[in-house]
Amino acid sequence: MPSEVNVIVTNAVGQPAIDISDASVTLSSEEADIPRLPVELMQIGAAHWTGSVTIPAPGTWLVTTHLRVGEFRDEVLTGTITIAP
Repeated sequence: MPSEVNVIVTNAVGQPAIDISDASVTLSSEEADIPRLPVELMQIGAAHWTGSVTIPAPGTWLVTTHLRVGEFRDEVLTGTITIAP
């Protein structure tokens, strides 16, 4: 079953970060030999992207988010999620 992914970027006062021009997300399994899963995102509002992904196995997954800031800068954020069996 697909899981919904939302990327919402805000500035220091909680307003949409209008200098973010693009976002992308990939998931990588830390336990299974599964290729990286790209999440196809669609921008649906100011600093808000959404997409869906089917995670094929339980375990710990590394989530990598790339943000395009302005015209020349990229930021990379990483974290983990745990999918229960």
